[in-house]
Amino acid sequence: MHGLVDPHEITGIAFIAPQLGTHTYSNPAFRVYDIQDDNYAVVNYHQYRLYLNEANATNIPDWRLAYTFRELYNCTDMQFSTIAMAIERIRTDKEFAKELIYQMYNEGPDAINYMNDKSIILM
Repeated sequence: MHGLVDPHEITGIAFIAPQLGTHTYSNPAFRVYDIQDDNYAVVNYHQYRLYLNEANATNIPDWRLAYTFRELYNCTDMQFSTIAMAIERIRTDKEFAKELIYQMYNEGPDAINYMNDKSIILM
């Protein structure tokens, strides 16, 4: 989200949670957020994933940590300015953008197709 006075100023962030369903050919996932006690600011999140092919083969649902925000985005914190730098990296680093698309589709069957779709990479 951007400021009303200065449209270049980041004033908030909306975290879009992954899906638990499989209707878009991706593995289900969920997040656990770490927040500060004093102001409830998000300081990190952990995304967990269920690999359906493996779970169906073994009949055991094994939710695994896929990544943490700070590790995947290589951020030392989750301040607006730090996230703005990560967004710029997505815009300019095609391989990093592809990795995020792969993670966005939770390593599901469509992930490879979308990674190779040049119209998705905003370069």
